[in-house]
Amino acid sequence: MEEEKLEEIVDELLNDFYKRRIEKINTLKLKEALSRKNPYLYKATGYENANDIIKEILSAYMSSSDEGIFGDAFFEVLAERVASGQVLVGEAEGIDVSRQVGNIYEAIAVKSGTNVFNAASRKKQMENFNTILNRIRKRKLIYQPIIGYAYGKKHSETGNGVLEIAGQVFWEHLTSDPNFYIKIIQLIGDKPQKHLPEYQAAFNAAVNRFTRDFTIKFCDEDGSINWEKLVVFNSGKPCKKLEINFNGNKALAQDEDYQIEVNAVLKDDTIENVTGSEVVTYELAGGYEGFEDVLLIEDNGIVKFASDVEPGTKVKIIISCYSKTATRTFSLKKERKSKVE
Repeated sequence: MEEEKLEEIVDELLNDFYKRRIEKINTLKLKEALSRKNPYLYKATGYENANDIIKEILSAYMSSSDEGIFGDAFFEVLAERVASGQVLVGEAEGIDVSRQVGNIYEAIAVKSGTNVFNAASRKKQMENFNTILNRIRKRKLIYQPIIGYAYGKKHSETGNGVLEIAGQVFWEHLTSDPNFYIKIIQLIGDKPQKHLPEYQAAFNAAVNRFTRDFTIKFCDEDGSINWEKLVVFNSGKPCKKLEINFNGNKALAQDEDYQIEVNAVLKDDTIENVTGSEVVTYELAGGYEGFEDVLLIEDNGIVKFASDVEPGTKVKIIISCYSKTATRTFSLKKERKSKVE
């Protein structure tokens, strides 16, 4: 393949990688990022600043996410585009590139690094290879399943005939060019620089967004991190749903106190009454910022409207427990006009 054409491909794939990367960080939710991180480690290493925790969590999450995105958007597609021989794509699930070289039919699964498999995923990959085995044999071709790792060092064959090759060996096998693995890094060059400002802006916005949400959900009034709430969110009992003692809207009279009752339906179908406990948190829903002095919510789940609130006012709140949420609305009853005789 001519180098100019190869450079066009690399540029196109990098554009797609950054597009997906920025889309991921723009749509990422705090809940998703926090649920996969170790709160005990952050506490043990001395983190006490919400912004510092968020930057660390977001950086670690995106680093892990980038590996998968880059594999899908860059390595897999590059392998499809540069493979020599009669190339087919999408012959079976889990097989990225199929090609016929002489009387040999190669089914190639393209992976990023050499540590991508656990026992279950490796078993699934072998099943994917076997799905087309009989079809290839009927065509009287020699069948060679291959796991190709885009980087790293590996050159071995498993007991069931699967060839595993990595790095230089893989790219040379695919392209017949022993220097192709070096060409990839050379052609990437300084192309990322044009994407970094947009990505950094998205990252900074996510840090600000997550820091705001983290402070609301997991910080006390004095700004200190409430580690107990964070641990409950991250490691509390697996929960199917929350059951609240009213649906939709609850109308309250002026000066009326109301206890929000919360039951957590756990994954084993047991029901735990968590009313008024520390594992339940309450916050105003989006669009109701500034209503903190309108609907007063105590830590134990008792709510009431402030004395100077206009009748008919509605406030929506989010009730959270064990990583599940429920949204409910409270409204202040309007005074009934007395009939004139």
